[in-house]
Amino acid sequence: MALGLAMGISLVGCGGGSTGQETQSDSSAQEPAAENATDTAAEADSEEEADTAEDTEEAAGTEDADTGAQEQTDGEGAGLPAGSKIGFSTMTLASEFFAVLDEDTHKYLEADGYEVVTLSCEMNAATQVSDIENLISMDCDAILLFAVDPSAVEDVCARAVEAGIKVFPLAAKFDNRDAFTYIMGTDQYASGTNCAKMAASWIDSTFPDAEDGSVEVAIIGNTSSSEAVARTEGMQTIESETFKAKIVETFDLTGATDTNIKAQEFADVITSKYPEVKVVLAYGVDSELGANEVFMRDSNLDREHFGIFGVDTSQVGYEQIKLSETNDSLIRGTVNLGNDLAMDVYELITGQLDDLVDADGYIYKPSTPVDISNVDDYIQ
Repeated sequence: MALGLAMGISLVGCGGGSTGQETQSDSSAQEPAAENATDTAAEADSEEEADTAEDTEEAAGTEDADTGAQEQTDGEGAGLPAGSKIGFSTMTLASEFFAVLDEDTHKYLEADGYEVVTLSCEMNAATQVSDIENLISMDCDAILLFAVDPSAVEDVCARAVEAGIKVFPLAAKFDNRDAFTYIMGTDQYASGTNCAKMAASWIDSTFPDAEDGSVEVAIIGNTSSSEAVARTEGMQTIESETFKAKIVETFDLTGATDTNIKAQEFADVITSKYPEVKVVLAYGVDSELGANEVFMRDSNLDREHFGIFGVDTSQVGYEQIKLSETNDSLIRGTVNLGNDLAMDVYELITGQLDDLVDADGYIYKPSTPVDISNVDDYIQ
């Protein structure tokens, strides 16, 4: 009995029983021990499975994150984080339209931490190719551009895209889909027809008794690109918008480094060659302002029966429309391409316009006629 008792104590000690553990018979002690061993093994297996599952989930999560990051990097979403470097290749900073757009683009983007670098090619396509190459070498994350000649810059834009740079041409048509991320613009033919409709309405109200083809119209257009041609052709629909209108000549701004100055030259020609012209349709806000300056100098002009209409806008342009109410300006109306182009650019860079992209990679903003009836909504 003593030997048995000693052996029992020895077995309990070797079993690692804790101090104060209740004394049990051999049979009752073996059952819990077996159960505990099974439970411990099961818990260990469960913990191991859980750890394995957790590791698998973490690995899958990491893989998903990597895949998502890769999709974001390789995808065509426009959104770029604050701190990104944005290159802006513009046609010319001699134009009020482009100068104001550049200033506002810097203001909107830099306020949110973006870096913006502007290069102006001054209407030279070869210079613009070089400018875009420079922006690529500057490690820009995105390049915005107003193309002087889209066909001339497509190859260099394709190289930028291949280098991982997002490329956003504005108001252009590119044949090579690999040469851009998105193109933002307006239906240029529609902008031209809106200009024609606005002028036709003014003709009908200003010359209610005019005979068909009796109101002479001169157009200062542009054929430098397919988009420019489309806008100019839209303006030429004025004869179908009112039969009273008759186009006497369409002048071409192609090649002009300063469209304001070139429009002044055309206005001088119109004054001498077509003294009966009553309406001028101008391609852009700078040509509107240039033509207005010349015609306002003509002391013999019947200002009440003369009107200038165009496309594109600026605060100066809006103010001139406001002055036309008292005939202190001859700019009666213009077509606004979007509400605020610089803000549209900001929303493009920050990815807010991604949902508007069509199947061909284009984002079309609406064009809105602005005349004396609604110009107060646009004057800041």
